[in-house]
Amino acid sequence: MQGQLPASPDVGFVNFKDRCSHGQSGQWISGADEWIQPKREPFRLSCIANSYRYRSAMTDWEARYQAGDMPWEKGSAAPPLLELLEKTERAFWGNGAVLVPGCGFGHDARALAAAGLQVQGVDLSPTAVARAKAFMPVGKETYELGNFLDPDWQSERDISSIWEHTCLCAINPSQRPDYAAAAARILPPGGILAGVFFLNPFDPGEDRTGPPFGATLEELESLFSPWFEKVDGWVPQQAYPGRESREWIGIFRRGF
Repeated sequence: MQGQLPASPDVGFVNFKDRCSHGQSGQWISGADEWIQPKREPFRLSCIANSYRYRSAMTDWEARYQAGDMPWEKGSAAPPLLELLEKTERAFWGNGAVLVPGCGFGHDARALAAAGLQVQGVDLSPTAVARAKAFMPVGKETYELGNFLDPDWQSERDISSIWEHTCLCAINPSQRPDYAAAAARILPPGGILAGVFFLNPFDPGEDRTGPPFGATLEELESLFSPWFEKVDGWVPQQAYPGRESREWIGIFRRGF
């Protein structure tokens, strides 16, 4: 399988620096992480809109960490990751680092490091990164402040695989093609994208506006198919309490 990274200014944020001359007037809806176009025209953002969007995303997540409003923080690694580690050998993850986007306090990163893997965690929130670094290292794990969707951050990374848990479900669904393109840009041919994906993230009576945002199996396969082939997938037997049968482990391989 071979996929081309989107180069058009009409597609996502992959080349947002190249889109500065293609600005389109619109309206920023504060707190909604959404840019509303005034007309039904190709999706284009100005330099200011791009910069503001990324700053806004960082500010929102940082504010939630500082306020302690972080229901995703469970205090331990994701049980589906532990299940996957039981089923796989070290070679499955490749020879480079395992990237954990949206690493939070680093519980998943430390579980991967404890399995003998080199791990790179990245998060938008300075508080999250500081808390992750405050834990006693268990292996070769490192953390840094950064934006996984930023092409500047993606460049020159020695990453052989990605573990996805809390990043894709947290971003606006309109940004999901950017996530897939970022993963394709970072990973070498044959690199593994493995993750636990929310099929139904909402508890009974919970506000369904998100985040987190759920996804169907069809949506996930369509999202990654331009650059990845699906290797395997199953509903994990291990889960946080209340998440049983609501998640899906997916394994995708970067095309050559």
